[in-house]
Amino acid sequence: MFEEYWSKAEDDPAVSKYDLQIARMINNMKKIVYSKTLTSVEEHGNWKNVSLERVVVSEKINALKRLYGKDVSVGGNMLGVSLSELGLIDEYRIMLNPVVLGASTTLFRGIKERLKLELLETRRFRSGNVLLTYKPISR
Repeated sequence: MFEEYWSKAEDDPAVSKYDLQIARMINNMKKIVYSKTLTSVEEHGNWKNVSLERVVVSEKINALKRLYGKDVSVGGNMLGVSLSELGLIDEYRIMLNPVVLGASTTLFRGIKERLKLELLETRRFRSGNVLLTYKPISR
């Protein structure tokens, strides 16, 4: 879904200015897809700088964090749980979008240990979305 939307958003005249900015940023940034089922990932059109990894390796994630000196964004429940269990997440940013879907995957589905979080910030957007920023508290 992520690739499907953002790879086409730059060329969609109906896309908001805000989404256009995000699309340009996402399409050009380095993206690593972690998957045990995919055999390959491909660059196409606006979708650039994408690679495939099979296993989460702590040393590789820490190297990425040092290399860029900025935020590393993670999308997807299973990857988030894997990184959380390895203690690799410094900050959780959870965007609440006021749309009721009826069914979905639980945000932290699969997490084995209780995760204590400290609320750092809340940010409310005109759209009605709310961004909650937390840091993990040492176990």
